[in-house]
Amino acid sequence: MGPTTGPRIFRYLAAAMVAASLVATPAWAAKSSKKAASTWQPPLAASIIVDGTTGELLYSDNPDGQTYPASLTKMMTLYMTFEALQAKKLTLNTRLPVSKAAAAQAPSKLYLEPGETITVEDAILALTTKSANDAAVVLAEALGDTESNFAQVMTRKAAKLGMTRTVYRNASGLPNRAQVTTARDQVILAQALYRDFPDRYHYFSQQSFDYKGQQIASHNRLLGRYEGADGLKTGFIRDSGFNLAASAERDGRRIFGVVLGGSSSYARDVQMMHLLDKGFDTQPTLTVASRLNPRANVAARPLPNNLPTAKQPIEQGDAAGPKPHEASVLSTAGIWGVQVGAFQRFVQAQLAAARAAEAVPEFLASATAVVIPVEVDKGMLYRARLTGLASREMAEQACRTLTERHQIDCKPVQAGQELAALKN
Repeated sequence: MGPTTGPRIFRYLAAAMVAASLVATPAWAAKSSKKAASTWQPPLAASIIVDGTTGELLYSDNPDGQTYPASLTKMMTLYMTFEALQAKKLTLNTRLPVSKAAAAQAPSKLYLEPGETITVEDAILALTTKSANDAAVVLAEALGDTESNFAQVMTRKAAKLGMTRTVYRNASGLPNRAQVTTARDQVILAQALYRDFPDRYHYFSQQSFDYKGQQIASHNRLLGRYEGADGLKTGFIRDSGFNLAASAERDGRRIFGVVLGGSSSYARDVQMMHLLDKGFDTQPTLTVASRLNPRANVAARPLPNNLPTAKQPIEQGDAAGPKPHEASVLSTAGIWGVQVGAFQRFVQAQLAAARAAEAVPEFLASATAVVIPVEVDKGMLYRARLTGLASREMAEQACRTLTERHQIDCKPVQAGQELAALKN
């Protein structure tokens, strides 16, 4: 991005302040008692960026720290809605009734009235632009009968997607102490929305929509202001700070990012733009072995010796990764490695391999990350492995350290034979 002029910064800040004013402060947060003031803790700050093609972790700061999702919750509400559309349980034109409970939700909202109806598509747009809490509950009740039941289904879906530290208690993200998530889990969800519902992803890029003659603007100020930005969602409650999940695409490469706990909407947006810039400037190092296209069977290049952290700035790689269909399988006969899980989702395996390498760099910093798809009765499993270790003893020691220090399931594997078989 080029330099920003002073007047542009002022206009942007003014827009951000207006957006922040649209988000109502919960009643419990408005109390000014000395007790509340003395017990309140600043929001946890966390961030993560991921390569959208390989799933590679490019940068993270406190990615597994639990905090409150706020309106990022609506990303899962929309995931469930898109599933229902895909299963033909709903159509975009289905009219959904507004209950008293839905109409009573705190702002931000459409101010729906009990007894009226709203189409599924208008409810979707109300979530992606205005972050309407009443519309979120309308969808929840349509899909789960009650919002409480729907939240349980949301939590189960999160677990299936690999969001292991997320719990939902409502469909909107309004304050609930038991409703928690992490930056890592939210970037998994962002990727899942793009991967599983590419035909619905355009809803996240809507900068406004017309509802009953009223033009409703999106809270996501990156849209139209950051090159390539095309979604996803903002969020704010007092205890979460200012949250944002975002994606952007440039020259065919997509980056996903999550920022949690921003001190203001402006600061959050600036941080996200900085992280996305760094993501695009960083060459991916992780490629994937695949049986789906024999010409694309690739044993991944080694992970970098030091994965970037909050205190270590990301630097551009020395060279671009191999072009699709041009890399060859490495000769790895007799090389040992570790397997750190088998997953139902491709991206879960990718992230598991990167996480393991980051956890024990003394053993795995120079390892080769590889994801191996395996056909099973009910579909596919994806094995996450790190190979290139010199001996079985080294693999066993790496596994002991991963299990004992980091509670990561691990087993030694002799990787050469399986990777060599990918040539056939």
